[in-house]
Amino acid sequence: MAGNEERFDGMFLQIAQAAQGIEPLLESMFSFLRRKTDFFSGASPEKVEEILLKVVRKQQSLNASTVEAKKKEQEKEEKKRRERIQREKEKEAEEKRKELEAKKSAAGEEDVMELNEDGSFDTSGGASSGGKKMPSAPPPSSSTTDKKGSGVEGANDEEEEDKSPPPEGNGGTTDKYKWTQTLQELTVTFTLPIGTKAKMLDLDIKNTKLKVGIKGQAPIVDGTFHKSIICDDSFWTIEDSKYLVRFATDHVFSFLTLTLAKHSYSSLSYSC
Repeated sequence: MAGNEERFDGMFLQIAQAAQGIEPLLESMFSFLRRKTDFFSGASPEKVEEILLKVVRKQQSLNASTVEAKKKEQEKEEKKRRERIQREKEKEAEEKRKELEAKKSAAGEEDVMELNEDGSFDTSGGASSGGKKMPSAPPPSSSTTDKKGSGVEGANDEEEEDKSPPPEGNGGTTDKYKWTQTLQELTVTFTLPIGTKAKMLDLDIKNTKLKVGIKGQAPIVDGTFHKSIICDDSFWTIEDSKYLVRFATDHVFSFLTLTLAKHSYSSLSYSC
């Protein structure tokens, strides 16, 4: 069909160029039919109009089909283009997600430390240490050494200590205070005599030092911090005869060490 339609295209192009317009071209065609054929004289005006309308409507229908086919093809190509762009975006997002997970995994392996059976940190320099120098475990006190050397009684004491629950809040407990910590806060709790008021306290909080006591008595603690704190964001309060002091720090993932009452206690640190 397409071949038959196009067989006179070369001739019609020459005529259209010579006529210089659609209307002059049609005038020439109908003039040819009037002068050289019996198209107008051999049929009634109604028949002539019927034939012309039939041809025109046929070409209009073919043109509409062609336009619709081109539209569908364009929509198909546009859909393929959007799907390709979406796949590229998903691929890029997946690569970024894997890269982020790999970084988190690497950071987690560097920051996590294991505890030995006796509660001290494993600083043997394994793969998880990431080449960083970590603080060593606190040296045993003289009382602990005496218990270990006292035979069966010392062994029983150690068994009782092993049965005690681990400190809560990633902290620890001493005979004078206990502490807990999050990634950016350190909370220290002191037990005070019943009836102690705020005005009775002898309190001194500095960037690297903490002193807590009752006026007229020896300090409960008087020592320095391993790392500085943020005084402006720190506060204290008394609740149920317990004195709570909360320190703010910007040392995320670092070990907060309190050197108080001539003893060094290292708080636990964890990674998120």
